[in-house]
Amino acid sequence: GEGVNAEANLLWALAMKSAALTERALGHELQAQYWDEKREKLKAKIVETFWCEARGLFASTPKKKDFSEHAQCLALLGDVLPADKARTCFAHLISDADLGRVTVYFSYYLFECYFKFGRGDLFLRRLDLWRDYVKKGLTTTQEAPDWTDEKGELQESRSDCHAWGAHPVWFMQTGLAGIRSAAPFFERVRVAPCPGALTELTAKHPHPQGFIEVDLKFASGTASGTVKTPVPGTFVFGGRRISL
Repeated sequence: GEGVNAEANLLWALAMKSAALTERALGHELQAQYWDEKREKLKAKIVETFWCEARGLFASTPKKKDFSEHAQCLALLGDVLPADKARTCFAHLISDADLGRVTVYFSYYLFECYFKFGRGDLFLRRLDLWRDYVKKGLTTTQEAPDWTDEKGELQESRSDCHAWGAHPVWFMQTGLAGIRSAAPFFERVRVAPCPGALTELTAKHPHPQGFIEVDLKFASGTASGTVKTPVPGTFVFGGRRISL
C-alpha cells in the first residue's frame, strides 16, 4: 500500500552489482561503470528511505515498522552501508527476534551473508529445515516448509522437488570449505575455509580444468592438510595467507 519496498530495491541494487562485475570480466569497462553509477544513486536512496538508525536495520517500508532478514542480508551482500554500519546491521540480523524469517530459497542470500562475515557456525545452526527433510524420508527438497493454518492444523508442503532448496550443498563447498573463484573465468582460486565447529572436512569442487580438492583438519585456530588445485590461488585461514 505504500508503493515502495526495500527488498525489491535491494535486490535490484545487488543485480546491478553483479552486472558490473560481469561486464568488467568481459572487458566492457564503460558498461560496468554505467551499472556502478546507477547503483550508487540507488544505494543512497535506499539508505535515505529505509534505514532505521534507532534499530540499526533496514525497514521493509518507509514507515519503518516492519523488519526482515531478507532486507538485511540483501543490503549487506550489496555493500549498501559503510563498514561500521554494516557490522551493526549484521549484529542485529543475527540477534533481533522480531525479524521476518527467510525460508527455503531465500536462505541462499542469508547463508551467503553469514559466510561473508565469516560465520559458518550460523549456517550450520540454520540447517534444521533440511535435517527435517531427511527425517520425513524425502530425497529431494521441498518448495516451502510445512505450515500451520488458521485452525491450528499442520499442512504439508507437497511440492517436493525444487532445486532452489539444494543450495546448502553449494555452501558446504564454497562456504564451509571456502572454495571460490578469485578471478574472471575461475583463472585463480581462493580457498578460505569457514568451518564453524567442524574439526575436519573434505570437499571436491568442479573447475573447468578438473577439480579443486581440500582435505583439512582444524584445531586451536589453525588448519592442516592438503589443497589440490589446477590453477594458482591463495589459501586463507586464521590470519594467514599461503600461495597455492
